[in-house]
Amino acid sequence: MPFAVIDTNVLVSYFVSKAETPPVIVVRAMLEGRIVPVYNTYLLKEYRDVLSRDRFGLDPPIIDAVLDVIEVLGLGVEYYDPWIRLPDQKDAPVFDIALSTRDVESFLVTGNTKHFPGVDYVITPKQMADLLQSTE
Repeated sequence: MPFAVIDTNVLVSYFVSKAETPPVIVVRAMLEGRIVPVYNTYLLKEYRDVLSRDRFGLDPPIIDAVLDVIEVLGLGVEYYDPWIRLPDQKDAPVFDIALSTRDVESFLVTGNTKHFPGVDYVITPKQMADLLQSTE
C-alpha cells in the first residue's frame, strides 16, 4: 500500500470534478484505505482553509469527515527542514512531508510537478492512479 502526501490541488480537484478523473481515483483510494495519507498540522490546516472557501460550496461536515479519515488512516509527521529551497517556496512545507517520510517510500501527488524538477517521487494524480491500477 503506497504512502502519499496528497497536495491540496488534488483534494480540491476531487471535490470539483464531475467525472472519473485521476484526482478522483486517487482521493477515493485514499478514503478507502488503499493509499496511506501522509500529513502534518500545516497540511491539515491548508486543506481546511482551502476547502472552506465559499467558491467551493462544501458543507463543513463534509470537510470534517474527509479530514477525519485522513487523520485516522494516515501517518502524521511534524518534521520541518527550513533549508529546503524550491522554485516556489510555498511548496516547501508540503514537499518536506514527503521528504521526511522517504523511509516508507512516500510519494507527493500533485498537479504541479513542475514545481519539483528532477524529484522522482513527486508524481501526478495520473501516475498514482496508474500505480494503483498496476498493484491491483
